[in-house]
Amino acid sequence: LSRKSKVPSMQKFKREADIDKNGKITQVLATGQNVLVQIAKEPISTKGPRLTSEIAIAGRNMVLMPFSDKISISQKIESNDEKKRLRTLIQSIKPTNYGVIVRTAAEGKMVRTLDEELRNLAKKWEAAWNIEPGGLSRKLGLTTTEILGHAHPGGVRALYIMGENPMMSEPNLNETRKHMEELEFLVAQDLFINESGSYADVFLPATPFAEKDGTFTNTDRRVQRVRAAQAPRGDSRPDWQIICDLAQRIESRLGRDTAKWDFSSPEEVFAEMASVVPDFAGVTYERIDKVGLQYPVWDKNHPGTPFLFAESFPRGPGKFTPLDYVPAVERPDDEYPFILTTGRLLEHWHGGTMTRHSQLNTLYPEARVEIHPADAEMHGISDGMAVKVTSRRGEIVVRASVTEKTTVGVVFVPWHFAEAAANLLTIDALDPQAKIPEFKACAVQVFPARDDELPNPDVMLERGRY
Repeated sequence: LSRKSKVPSMQKFKREADIDKNGKITQVLATGQNVLVQIAKEPISTKGPRLTSEIAIAGRNMVLMPFSDKISISQKIESNDEKKRLRTLIQSIKPTNYGVIVRTAAEGKMVRTLDEELRNLAKKWEAAWNIEPGGLSRKLGLTTTEILGHAHPGGVRALYIMGENPMMSEPNLNETRKHMEELEFLVAQDLFINESGSYADVFLPATPFAEKDGTFTNTDRRVQRVRAAQAPRGDSRPDWQIICDLAQRIESRLGRDTAKWDFSSPEEVFAEMASVVPDFAGVTYERIDKVGLQYPVWDKNHPGTPFLFAESFPRGPGKFTPLDYVPAVERPDDEYPFILTTGRLLEHWHGGTMTRHSQLNTLYPEARVEIHPADAEMHGISDGMAVKVTSRRGEIVVRASVTEKTTVGVVFVPWHFAEAAANLLTIDALDPQAKIPEFKACAVQVFPARDDELPNPDVMLERGRY
């Protein structure tokens, strides 16, 4: 909705009103400054939405959270204590991809529109990357699992995999293998040729953390410097050099203007990040030379933010939303009586590309299935025995660890070991909202096997965490 578009007059209410699912006012509750909220029942377009619901509610400093199942509006109210905070008014309208326009009655001017905000964001990135105006795609992409699911004629035809190993990390690996074989071209950029790299037409050798400069940003939001402890080996290069070199070659062959890939150092790469990401605006290599900073760091004088929401939350009091229980797609039955859950070990990470090429592999050299003593006794399984774990999609043979760490009816298998890949068993059903596979729940059977069926009969875990 452009600023010049005509906005229909809105009915004004001087009190807060409860609004039901149909947008009708049901009850008057409190007083406050009027804020006009218009809800576009049609997706926003450049010609402007048709405003079919016009609501005036009380409150200040309203925070809108669009593009979710429900629009939530929260307020910071500057009124008497007895009035308390005004409650969320719009709870059940589901205008995913629709527009919400906020105006204050006092000022009578536009605060923001989603379409305008998205256009401004796109302009910023187009300028940073030297893209023609309007050239930045607004189309939502695919998740990792969806990408491989679309690898077929008429779909995804080529992949560039960097630091990932979908042939270990994706669910239902037998199906994943079919999709990998459907690709016409595959590039892998990694430290070692792993299970996915074995399908690559081109392999680009990269360097590990100890052979390159840059920054790490931890999950506590701390941005820290990392420096090379030794030079890269052989023809391997840091990831940023490989990407920039390749990008410039592609631009040259296509005859396109450069998107500014001519960086000379990781510091220059980070400077670009800081110029377009407000959370990093005040972070420089000079400032984090000795001690890191925790973002957001809004400017060069900002000290960083050790604690988020130390004083208050932007939305006011916390909001708890009840969820309906949705059972797993595949549940245990007589044929497959156990629930399989998968996960990581302390000694390993992800698909094992790095940790299984290190001394950590000597600490935990084999996959095991953890099973509760009651289940083990019922199925004639003892600790260290070879067992076969099967699902409707595949099977693996591993040794059993009989332990009370797991629950009766539940078995656990780590997914770091290619020779006994847990994801041969898992189901590729996706959560409809998060698009994440159900790694944590599928039905399996466990029964004794022979030692000669083990992938590495001579390898046995002698020590570890327990």
